[in-house]
Amino acid sequence: MNEQTSPDVFGEYWYDKPGVVEHRFYGIFEGGGAKGVAYAGALRAMAEKKCWFKGVAGASAGAITAALARLGCLPKKLTIGPTVPSKRF
Repeated sequence: MNEQTSPDVFGEYWYDKPGVVEHRFYGIFEGGGAKGVAYAGALRAMAEKKCWFKGVAGASAGAITAALARLGCLPKKLTIGPTVPSKRF
Protein backbone atom coordinates (compact mmCIF):
# COMPACT_ATOMS: atom_id res chain seq x y z
CA MET A 1 0.00 0.00 0.00
CA ASN A 2 1.24 3.44 -0.74
CA GLU A 3 0.79 6.41 1.57
CA GLN A 4 -2.33 7.68 -0.21
CA THR A 5 -4.27 4.42 0.10
CA SER A 6 -3.17 3.30 3.57
CA PRO A 7 -5.85 3.57 6.24
CA ASP A 8 -5.70 6.24 8.94
CA VAL A 9 -4.08 4.80 12.06
CA PHE A 10 -6.76 6.32 14.28
CA GLY A 11 -9.72 5.54 12.02
CA GLU A 12 -12.59 7.88 11.30
CA TYR A 13 -13.90 10.06 14.10
CA TRP A 14 -17.46 11.32 14.50
CA TYR A 15 -16.27 14.94 14.23
CA ASP A 16 -14.59 14.34 10.86
CA LYS A 17 -17.78 13.25 9.12
CA PRO A 18 -19.21 15.80 6.66
CA GLY A 19 -21.80 18.16 8.13
CA VAL A 20 -21.27 17.16 11.76
CA VAL A 21 -19.03 20.13 12.63
CA GLU A 22 -19.47 23.59 11.13
CA HIS A 23 -16.95 25.59 13.22
CA ARG A 24 -13.50 24.52 14.45
CA PHE A 25 -11.45 26.08 17.24
CA TYR A 26 -8.20 25.50 19.11
CA GLY A 27 -8.89 24.35 22.67
CA ILE A 28 -6.64 24.99 25.67
CA PHE A 29 -7.81 23.42 28.92
CA GLU A 30 -6.51 24.43 32.36
CA GLY A 31 -5.88 22.08 35.24
CA GLY A 32 -8.03 21.76 38.34
CA GLY A 33 -10.27 18.91 39.44
CA ALA A 34 -13.54 20.87 39.43
CA LYS A 35 -12.78 22.24 35.98
CA GLY A 36 -12.59 18.68 34.69
CA VAL A 37 -16.27 18.22 35.51
CA ALA A 38 -17.16 21.53 33.87
CA TYR A 39 -15.25 20.57 30.74
CA ALA A 40 -17.53 17.56 30.20
CA GLY A 41 -20.51 19.92 29.95
CA ALA A 42 -18.57 22.31 27.74
CA LEU A 43 -17.72 19.52 25.29
CA ARG A 44 -21.39 18.53 25.13
CA ALA A 45 -22.43 22.12 24.45
CA MET A 46 -19.83 22.51 21.70
CA ALA A 47 -20.98 19.35 19.94
CA GLU A 48 -24.63 20.45 20.17
CA LYS A 49 -23.68 23.74 18.47
CA LYS A 50 -21.75 21.82 15.76
CA CYS A 51 -18.40 23.11 17.00
CA TRP A 52 -15.25 21.10 17.68
CA PHE A 53 -11.48 21.45 17.81
CA LYS A 54 -8.70 21.84 15.25
CA GLY A 55 -6.16 21.14 17.97
CA VAL A 56 -6.09 20.81 21.76
CA ALA A 57 -3.69 21.19 24.70
CA GLY A 58 -4.09 21.04 28.44
CA ALA A 59 -2.59 20.57 31.89
CA SER A 60 -3.71 18.15 34.61
CA ALA A 61 -7.50 17.68 34.35
CA GLY A 62 -7.36 19.79 31.20
CA ALA A 63 -4.90 17.36 29.63
CA ILE A 64 -7.34 14.51 30.22
CA THR A 65 -10.11 16.54 28.59
CA ALA A 66 -7.85 17.45 25.66
CA ALA A 67 -6.95 13.80 25.13
CA LEU A 68 -10.60 12.70 25.24
CA ALA A 69 -11.56 15.43 22.77
CA ARG A 70 -8.77 14.48 20.36
CA LEU A 71 -9.46 10.76 20.59
CA GLY A 72 -13.06 11.27 19.59
CA CYS A 73 -14.79 10.52 22.87
CA LEU A 74 -18.45 11.31 22.27
CA PRO A 75 -19.50 14.14 24.58
CA LYS A 76 -22.83 12.43 25.30
CA LYS A 77 -20.86 9.45 26.68
CA LEU A 78 -19.04 11.56 29.27
CA THR A 79 -20.47 11.18 32.75
CA ILE A 80 -20.68 14.05 35.19
CA GLY A 81 -20.47 12.77 38.75
CA PRO A 82 -20.19 9.30 40.24
CA THR A 83 -21.42 6.31 38.26
CA VAL A 84 -21.68 4.15 41.39
CA PRO A 85 -24.97 4.29 43.32
CA SER A 86 -24.66 6.72 46.24
CA LYS A 87 -25.73 4.01 48.75
CA ARG A 88 -22.23 2.57 48.56
CA PHE A 89 -20.60 5.72 49.91
